[in-house]
Amino acid sequence: MTDKVLDRVMGGRVVACSDEGFAPAENLLAPRAPEFRFGVFLPGKGQEFDSWETRRHNPEAPDWVILELGTPGAISTVDIDTHWHDGNHGERGALLALEGAPGEDPTRGDARWVPLLAASDLEGHAHNVFRTPAGAAGRWTHVMLENHPDGGIARLRCYPGRAPEAVDPGENPVRRLRHEAPIPRGGDRAHAAPGAEAIAARWAQVAPGALVDIACEAFGGRVVGTSNNRYGHSQQLLAEAAPVSMGDGWETSRSRGPDHADHVVVALARPWVIEELEVDFRYFVLNNPVDLRVLGAVSEGGAGLDEATWVEVLARTPVKALAGASLRVEGPGLRSRGPFTHLRLETYPDGGANRLRVLARAP
Repeated sequence: MTDKVLDRVMGGRVVACSDEGFAPAENLLAPRAPEFRFGVFLPGKGQEFDSWETRRHNPEAPDWVILELGTPGAISTVDIDTHWHDGNHGERGALLALEGAPGEDPTRGDARWVPLLAASDLEGHAHNVFRTPAGAAGRWTHVMLENHPDGGIARLRCYPGRAPEAVDPGENPVRRLRHEAPIPRGGDRAHAAPGAEAIAARWAQVAPGALVDIACEAFGGRVVGTSNNRYGHSQQLLAEAAPVSMGDGWETSRSRGPDHADHVVVALARPWVIEELEVDFRYFVLNNPVDLRVLGAVSEGGAGLDEATWVEVLARTPVKALAGASLRVEGPGLRSRGPFTHLRLETYPDGGANRLRVLARAP
């Protein structure tokens, strides 16, 4: 291997890391190209990724990892590769370096850290290759990669000179090169709701006075609008069967603004008074929302569903602590509102849920 394509990270080790919720930081060092197995979910985590991926909604951003280099020396070019992460990648990346001793375990607060790359925008599913002239003259033994504010980064590569020709920026300070292979996604057609005949058969089984989930697709509930279906189609929220994984639900992209909210609008099967609401986060243990809110509206055939028609059914409520559990709301506060033909579930700032259940009593 020539000096031009020598990667100083290879053969190194992870010293310390702020978070490895979804995937371990040691993947940053792997010599192989990142792999992706669509639809493979790990218990207690989610979609399997061959990368370093941290949990959502980091309250102490940025996330960070300290690595000891496999080969100490100068660093003139770095590649922060977000392969297979798009919408869940780190928004920005920064790199610091330190001259220490082999086997040393420096901390994040060590005074010897020298910035080589200020926090810089990262493109998803891409090589993000930066020149780092501040590192060209050092004999660095350790680097610290910052992940702003959180998200996934597949590989880190640090070169003493230029990067491999296929990704090198040439005379430019930065090059962002998108990976050609598309990321497999379930898409909006990944879930088929029951037809009219099956729905009628279910209603024929309902006894007077029985509690019915009027959001459930088995009784005719339908999603009629959503802000984002990035990782799981919102119609899955209304499935009758219990969820089986994080992929069996609605999950949005990671948002990048403090005032962001995602939403899904559900046409209820019947305009009845609501007895109980449930939002199930069973398999969303690292990426459920921070807060949620539920609004209701009355509309004939879904016409005129503008902001002026919506009534607050459930005020904005913290739900981060309910990761892996459910939010259940019942009582006269719900019954005093409605009946509604539509509900709007809002998640702040983003996140996922497995199921939405809206129980009402049949007349």
